[in-house]
Amino acid sequence: MKHDAIISIENLIGQARYEMAMDYMMRITQNLLDNKKLYNELIKVKARVSQIQKEKKDGHFTNETYLTEINKVTYSIIDCKDEVEKTLGQIPKQEDLRNIEIELLVHANAYASMIEDIDMFAKTIHPDIHAESLPLVNNLFQQIDAEYEILSIEITAMDEQFATATVTQITRPLGEAAHFNANVSSFIHSFEKVNGRWKFFAQILKKMELLNSI
Repeated sequence: MKHDAIISIENLIGQARYEMAMDYMMRITQNLLDNKKLYNELIKVKARVSQIQKEKKDGHFTNETYLTEINKVTYSIIDCKDEVEKTLGQIPKQEDLRNIEIELLVHANAYASMIEDIDMFAKTIHPDIHAESLPLVNNLFQQIDAEYEILSIEITAMDEQFATATVTQITRPLGEAAHFNANVSSFIHSFEKVNGRWKFFAQILKKMELLNSI
């Protein structure tokens, strides 16, 4: 079964959100995969995408030239996606209480929150909590801009259908009009499987400290 992370990357590529697709792959590779060669390749391809976008914005590319260049780099983006998918497939699904699918889910949820993609976010949570959670999350997206950095994921219990984990993350405000202070927070998350895939089901805030107080 294809990882949700790969599905999300493919969706970003299909929507021509190339820089976001590259950024997401870089985060997965940096945080979960031990593959420096792949990470360096991702950096190079993302830099090329950014350069093409800048040339178009600055008026240095005609539409025809832009389409030609972006089509060329799209092949490299797809190659990177295939390599990420291949590397993920080589990781054991469960090692002690580590579970790569849950770890990917946590990073996907954080990334969807950062880029404020409500559809991507919805795919990470249990359908039973959509009606309650999505309006609140969508309203949050309208009010604040934030960056999320996952520091650790400690799975504390797991069986075939249910799991819990303690996730520690840094949340930083983005932009000049910050509505909250940067902080380090630990959450206890619970997960349940839906059609064979792990989904967020509930969370409890365990601890929060202001970043500048640590």
